[in-house]
Amino acid sequence: MSLPGELFAEVPISYILTPDTTEGYVLRRSIRSAFIAPLPPTNNKVYEAIILHDTSGENKIYLQLSKRCCSDLGLRKNSEHQMEVQFQLNRLQFCEWHQAVDILPAVSIVLPDVTACSVPAHNGEFPKLNAKQKAAMAFIIGDAVGLGPVPPLLIYGPFGTGKTFTLAAATKEIVRQPGTKVLICTHTNR
Repeated sequence: MSLPGELFAEVPISYILTPDTTEGYVLRRSIRSAFIAPLPPTNNKVYEAIILHDTSGENKIYLQLSKRCCSDLGLRKNSEHQMEVQFQLNRLQFCEWHQAVDILPAVSIVLPDVTACSVPAHNGEFPKLNAKQKAAMAFIIGDAVGLGPVPPLLIYGPFGTGKTFTLAAATKEIVRQPGTKVLICTHTNR
């Protein structure tokens, strides 16, 4: 329900905006607003509109238009208008990540010199895993070969490639060892 003088705008999008697409992922995680202006431009004014994530669909986005935007542009309910829409990336999350690295007592904690590191090895059989998953599994549950520190492991890839399956398989192996505890933390798409 919009406030008096405000309107909602439906913006068709040529991309599929589900959380498992790059566009949908970025939109849901890092974009909260958009700048809009009429086409053709009538003046140099641009208006900020809030993206309504809960009502947006696979190929359309809903924007909440301010009272000022509606009155300045003469927008009315159930009307159509050509607009330029520019989505605005919320940089706060990226700034927080950057700050987290900046305040590390030593960057080598997360970005060590890999030539001086020890890489864990394990010779177990894991028939349900592919070659890269097996390498990740050996790294996670294996014993370090050498005296150097073990570097962090980053598992990444597109949706459906088995990242969660690999971590679940490694977790099962780890908890089979006596006296072990596992804490798994992750972000969410919501």
